[in-house]
Amino acid sequence: MRAIGIILAGGNNHRMKELSSKRAIAAMPVAGSYRSIDFSLSNMSNSHVQKVAVLTQYNSRSLNEHLSSSKWWDFGRKQGGLYIFTPTVTAENSYWYRGTADAIWQNIDWLKQSHEPYVVIASGDGVYKMDYNKVLEYHIDKKADITVVCKEMPQGADLSRFGAVKADDNGRIIDFEEKPMATDAHMVSCGIYIIRRRQLIELIEKCAQEDRFDFVRDILIRYKNVKKIYSYKIDSYWNSISSVESYYETNMGFLKPEVRKHFLQDCLDSLLQSTVEIAVIVVDNGSTDGTVSWIQERFPQVKLICFSENKGFCTAVNTGIEAAATPYVFLLNNDTKPDRFCLERLERAMEADEKIFSVGAKMLSMKEPELVDTAGDLYSAFGWAYAIGKGRPSSNYTAPKRVFSNCAGAALYRKAHLEQIGGFDELTWKMWISDTGRRFSD
Repeated sequence: MRAIGIILAGGNNHRMKELSSKRAIAAMPVAGSYRSIDFSLSNMSNSHVQKVAVLTQYNSRSLNEHLSSSKWWDFGRKQGGLYIFTPTVTAENSYWYRGTADAIWQNIDWLKQSHEPYVVIASGDGVYKMDYNKVLEYHIDKKADITVVCKEMPQGADLSRFGAVKADDNGRIIDFEEKPMATDAHMVSCGIYIIRRRQLIELIEKCAQEDRFDFVRDILIRYKNVKKIYSYKIDSYWNSISSVESYYETNMGFLKPEVRKHFLQDCLDSLLQSTVEIAVIVVDNGSTDGTVSWIQERFPQVKLICFSENKGFCTAVNTGIEAAATPYVFLLNNDTKPDRFCLERLERAMEADEKIFSVGAKMLSMKEPELVDTAGDLYSAFGWAYAIGKGRPSSNYTAPKRVFSNCAGAALYRKAHLEQIGGFDELTWKMWISDTGRRFSD
C-alpha cells in the first residue's frame, strides 16, 4: 500500500473512570486475548501498510510493553517498521502532547523523512476490521483532500462521545460536530482518516504556527468548507471502547456468533496468505451457529468436511488428514493467526531430514505476543508433560531444537508417518499428552 500509518493512542478520558487510571485505553484487554490497539495494528498489517507510528502518552507503560514485539504484526524495519513515539523534551519543545494535531507536529520529522504519498490515521481504541486499501481507492476516486471513515448509528444512539457527521448525496461532508450534546445527525466519525502526506504536513505546520492542537476541531471542522473532505461509509462491525458502557458492550459482543466469525476469520485470512501453495481443509465438528454456511460464503476455496455431531478431536483430525492429498499436513487451531512465512519455514525444516516426523511452530500468546505460549513439549521423569517456554520472552527461543512432542495447535506432520502409526488413536486419547498429537504409551 502506498501509505504510512499513524495510530493515535495517547489520549485519556473520564468516561473510562477507574479502568484507565493505570492503563492506556489502547492497552485495554478486549475479548480476553487482545488489546484494543491490536485491531488497528492488524488492519495496518493486513492492508500492507508497512511503516506505522504509534503515538503514546498517558499511562503508556503497559502499552509500550505490548508493542515491544512488532514482529507479531509483521512489521520489520527492513521494509518499514513499527515506531513508538512518546513526548520528548527538546531544545525547541518541552510540552507533552497537547492534542492529536500537536502529537503529529512533535513527530513531523518522521513524516518528512517518509516517502509514501498517503497517510492512514487511526485511533487506538477502535474495534473493527478494515481493508484500508479500499478507503484509499475511494479517496483517490473522489479526488478528496481528506477522507473520513464513518458509520451510521441506530436511532436513539448516544452520539455525545463521537464526532457527528453530515454528508451530501455525493459523500462530501457538509457538517461536523465534535461530541455534541444534541444533534440531528445519524452518522459518526470512526476516527480513521486518509490524507496526502504532503498536505498533512502543510496543515499540521499551519496548526502549530497558530497554536492549534486538535486534529478534529482545528483541521476537519475548521477546513470542512475549504478542503474537499469526504465520508467513507461502512456497514460492518465497528465500536469504540471510549466509555465503560461501550467497553462492556464490545466485550459482550464477542459472545455473539456473528461477531466472533467477523474476527475469527483472521485464521483463514492469514493461512491463505501463506508464501507456499496450500490446500485448506476445515473439519466442522457439529457446529450449530452457522459456521458452515459462513465459511462456504466467505471462503469458497476451502474444502469443508462436516459432522452432524461433535466427534471429538481425534476423529476430526484423522478425517482431515485422510482427505489431504499432500505429503505434509499442517494442523492448526482456529483461534490462531499464522505468520505468512510459517509454513515455508516448517516445510524447510521438515525436508532437512526424512526421519523427522513433526515440526512445530513457536506459538505466542495472542494477548501478549512478546511471550511464548509453547515452543514444544517436554516429558519429565516425574511423569508429567509441560510446555516449553510458557510465559517466557519469545526472544529466548529463536533456534530450532529437538523436543519430545509438538503442540497440534500449530504443527506440520509427515502424512506417511501418521498413516503408518494409524493416525491419532481415538481409543487411548486419554493416554496422550493433551493437545500434542504424540502418543507415548500403549
